[in-house]
Amino acid sequence: MNLLAVNTSQAQQSNTNNSTSQTNKPLRIAVAANFTPVLKVLLKDFTTKTGINTQVISGASGAMFLQIKYGAPFDLFLSA
Repeated sequence: MNLLAVNTSQAQQSNTNNSTSQTNKPLRIAVAANFTPVLKVLLKDFTTKTGINTQVISGASGAMFLQIKYGAPFDLFLSA
């Protein structure tokens, strides 16, 4: 929970410093499949409070790691 709060604060700051075209980009979150249902509940409040849209990409932690290693554009990675 604290890791999410720290990273989302950074994302909000980043969004306010970027141009208008980048402000509309969602926060891309790679997440272990078993955590996806909980994350979706948390993100409802997050989006309501911050106005930042999110995109959740779920899968196996190892697969997500490899995607990140090869350049996948995730802003946050929540591993199992």
